Amino acid sequence: MRTNRANTRTQKSNNIEKSVMVVILSALMVLIGVTTLFLDETFAESKPEIGADSAFVVSASTGQTVYRLHTDRKLSPGGFTKIMAAMVVLDRMHDRAELRNRITVTRDVASKGKLFKKGDQITVRDLLAAMLVADSDEAAVALAVYSAENVPAFVEAMNTKAQELELENTHYTTVTGKYDTLQYTTTEDMGYLVQAAFKYSLIEKYLTTEACTTTAVGKTASKTLRHSDTFRYSGLVATKAVESGTSKHSVNSFAYAEQDGMKLISVIFGTAAKEKDAQQKQLLDYSYGKVARHAVRKAGAKVGKIKIHHGASTRVPVYTKSKAYAYVPKEGSDSLIRTQTIIYDKLEAPVKAGTKAGELQVYVADELTGTVDLVVKEDVKTGWFPSYLYISNGLTILIAAVLLCLLYFVLRIRRIRRRKRLLAERRRKQKIREIALREYEIEEDRKRRNWTYR
Repeated sequence: MRTNRANTRTQKSNNIEKSVMVVILSALMVLIGVTTLFLDETFAESKPEIGADSAFVVSASTGQTVYRLHTDRKLSPGGFTKIMAAMVVLDRMHDRAELRNRITVTRDVASKGKLFKKGDQITVRDLLAAMLVADSDEAAVALAVYSAENVPAFVEAMNTKAQELELENTHYTTVTGKYDTLQYTTTEDMGYLVQAAFKYSLIEKYLTTEACTTTAVGKTASKTLRHSDTFRYSGLVATKAVESGTSKHSVNSFAYAEQDGMKLISVIFGTAAKEKDAQQKQLLDYSYGKVARHAVRKAGAKVGKIKIHHGASTRVPVYTKSKAYAYVPKEGSDSLIRTQTIIYDKLEAPVKAGTKAGELQVYVADELTGTVDLVVKEDVKTGWFPSYLYISNGLTILIAAVLLCLLYFVLRIRRIRRRKRLLAERRRKQKIREIALREYEIEEDRKRRNWTYR
């Protein structure tokens, strides 16, 4: 009986301990859940809620990603296809004089829109303006035929350019951006495309201007073209919205903004037209407040020199093209930041001012977060023959001057020595004449005295 009672007490005690443990564990789980909830509310980033298919924000200076939303989605680029078209047209020109060439609008080109009429003659420059400012399909087709003789060949060149820019999730089938299931891009690729496009001064000009005028020789009079987008932001450089191609009420939009020297590219695809401005502002506000910016190197800072092969100058300084920033979470330390300067081995003359000569790489916690181009600031003409051996024209002149001086001194010394020899020879001959004269005088004196002996 005692044994049974003891076993009963033990069993009750174990049950009580188990119950206590369950209560304690439950309390801990609730506490952890509440703590996690409060921590999440305290430390989680208040990311903007964008009602769009995809969005992406990138630093225009360093290429560092600031924000992303569904950037893996392949979507229709819409009219933004024309930005790539403009880059290809400019790449394929022999020189800037081609911008003055006139293109005649054909019936097929005129049928693509209402901006120009058949028979109009428009310069390449004005067609680029119409394509980038007014989103003109006629201009896009006319430029494609002018540049590559036909649209399919031009589209192939666009895809080749996309590969060169490492836009791995981009493919084009049209030059106008008309919807096609085989034509796609991502907001991430679009962000890097805009970054590359703004390196073309003419593209930058037409994407940042509010209005411009095109002049046609023919039936169409001069027209003032304006961007349809009116979105404004503090320090805004450019903004543009186009139909996405998937719906009349859906647009793709990008903004290129600058604030306190920090340039951002914000891309939104597949959003309601009436909401795009508010969403762009929300994205830019978030992006400018998300990270602490550390100025690593100022624009125009000299970072080294580069060799110029066969140039009038064989070593010229290289400078940062723009400010170099490192974007670090606000709780991070600037000790995490480091830079690495990479200068090309050489450039081949002639070299134009602004030519890329390397890049400044910015690392945060040993991760490459962005790059800034290094450029030369002076034109370098082709040098003389010694420049093949990296001897500049100035050094060639100096060497020639030194050699001429040496030649002069050698000739001078030889002349002095020759004069000394001539003087010595003259003295020797003079002495011989003097001796001969004395002997002659002695002989004559003997004759006068009738001396017959010596």
